[in-house]
Order: sequence, then structure tokens, then C-alpha cells
Amino acid sequence: MKETSNDQSLFLRFLMSPKTRLVRHLSLILVLTLLSLLSGGEPEQKYYGNITIYVTAALFLWFITPFYLNMYLLVPRLLFKGKLLAYMFTVILLILGSFLLLITGDEFLQKYRINPVQIERNMVQAFLGFLLVFAIVMAASTAVKLFQRWVKDSQTLAEVKQQALRAELSQLKGQVNPHFLFNTLNNAHVLTQTNPDKASAVLISLSRMLRYQLYDGDRELVPLRNDLNFLEDFLELEKIRREGFDYEINLSGSLMGIMIPHFLFIPFVENAVKHSYDIHQPSFVKLWLSVNNSFLCFSCSNSVPEHPLKQERSNGGIGLANIRRRLELLYAEDFILELDAGHLNYLVNMKIPLPS
Repeated sequence: MKETSNDQSLFLRFLMSPKTRLVRHLSLILVLTLLSLLSGGEPEQKYYGNITIYVTAALFLWFITPFYLNMYLLVPRLLFKGKLLAYMFTVILLILGSFLLLITGDEFLQKYRINPVQIERNMVQAFLGFLLVFAIVMAASTAVKLFQRWVKDSQTLAEVKQQALRAELSQLKGQVNPHFLFNTLNNAHVLTQTNPDKASAVLISLSRMLRYQLYDGDRELVPLRNDLNFLEDFLELEKIRREGFDYEINLSGSLMGIMIPHFLFIPFVENAVKHSYDIHQPSFVKLWLSVNNSFLCFSCSNSVPEHPLKQERSNGGIGLANIRRRLELLYAEDFILELDAGHLNYLVNMKIPLPS
């Protein structure tokens, strides 16, 4: 399967790449030259002196002119623009003109033949034979142009789809980031008012977070370690701000060199922090990350208060919906996302493939 794909890729590059254009045209010229030589091989078609060379050159031009005229003029300017009647009319004129030129030239060359033989012509049969050769030449040039057009359109369509996916991913990520930043700034504002002594630590953490968001926000993939540092700053900020809150980050396996989409985990962690808030009991958020058979496994668990406070509906719930859509765009169906809402805790399990 892989060899077939490589062969197809080489064939497409040969037909489409500007670098192979000269080779393509030289190959065509070689084929048409051979056809021209074969066309002058009958005994009654031998000529005196250098006339054979001129006849071969004329036959070569007779073959190549309609081929290139059709491929570079008629097909692009008439057929591709929907002018089918004009295309057919022009091809008919080209057929009649080429046939008339061939018959006239053949009659003119009679006196230059070594063994001039008068052959009674069946014009219908001669025209049908000519039409077959001409149709092959025209069909070949049309097929080449149609195939190139199909490949180009397919590539354009694939590029448009890819650009649309990137635009949608960028839009979804853009909805997550400002929402998260807004919550973080609110937290910092509350902390500076309630405990100014810890304001310095908050600002340092917030500075690292903003730096990460500024310099890595536009990258498609970021090191996993960078995202983990961001999560730790976020959770540490929440721990400073909120009494009775604690967190754990548990790592398993070698996570060095692993690249992930930017801000992949923060919607889950932000949601866990938000819904673990309890004014009566201690609260927690626990994270687990491990590598298992080329997959990255992520779990996020948070405590749930026995009597949760009613929270106003806002854009805060947009993060989880967006992350599911991002996963679909990034991994199609090759991922697992499970949400388990228990009585005293809420658990998220996610499994994504690692980049090969």
C-alpha cells in the first residue's frame, strides 16, 4: 500500500510539477517523432533526396500542432469555461482543415516519390482513418489537461478544507483563552484586595502564564512540559487565593519531548477549579498524566460540594464544548473523552494519540 502511494505521488509530481515540464514535453516530442517516422515507412512513400526529412518534419508538425493547440488554447479557454458549442465547432473546423491539408500535401508530394503510384482513394475510408488518428491526438491532450485540472482542483479543495479547519480551531482556542484570562485576572484582583502580602507571588505566576500565552499561543503544538507548568501556575494561584483548596499533579512514564495542542487541558482544569468551590469543606483538584502505547492519558478529578451554590449561567461553560470540538477536529474519532459526574467528585478521562 505504501509503495503504491509513493508510485502515485511520483506520477502526480511528474504530471504537475513545473520542474518536470521539460521532461514531459521532450517525452511527448519523442513519441510524436516516432509516429512521424513510422508514417513514412511505406515503399510508395519513399522520396528523393532530403524530401523524406521534410515530410517527416511536416508530419511531426501535423501531429503536434493540434495536440498543443487543444491542450493550451481550446480546452482552457473554451471547454473549461463552459463554451461547449464553441469548442466543438472549433474542433470540427480543425479536423476538416487538417484533413484537407493532409490530402493536399499528399497529392503535392506525388511527383517527389521514387515510385509514384496512383492509388484510387476511398475518401470516406481515408477520412475515417484520419479521424481515428486525430481523435487519439485530441483525446490524449484533453485527457492530460482534464487530469491536471482534476488534481489541481482536488489539491485546492483539500487546502480550503485544511484552512477552514485551522480557522475553526483558532476560533475555538480563541474562545477558551480570553475566558480563562478573564477568570485569572478576577482571581488576582480578589487576592490583591484580601491578602496584599501574596500579591507578588500572584503577579509572578500571572506573568509566566501571560508570557506562555503570548509566545506559545499561536503555535499548533507546544511541549507538554510547558502546558504542565502553565497548569501548575494556575492551580498554585487558586491555592493562594482560596482557603481549603489543594491540588495534585501526578506524572507517569517518560513525558520528555511530547508535543500537544496548545491549551488542551486548561478547560478541564478551569472547570474543575470552578465547580470544586466549597465554603464549608476542603476542596481539591487532582491531575494524572501518563503515556501508554503511543497514547497520552489525562485524568482530572475534582471534589463536588454537598450543597453546591447556584451559579449564573454564562460563557463559562463554553470551554468544555469547545474542547470536545477541538478534539474532533484534531483527532477525528481517534480519541476518548469520558465525563463522570459523581455525587462527591467529578472525573474527566481523556486519551489522545501522540504525534508520530
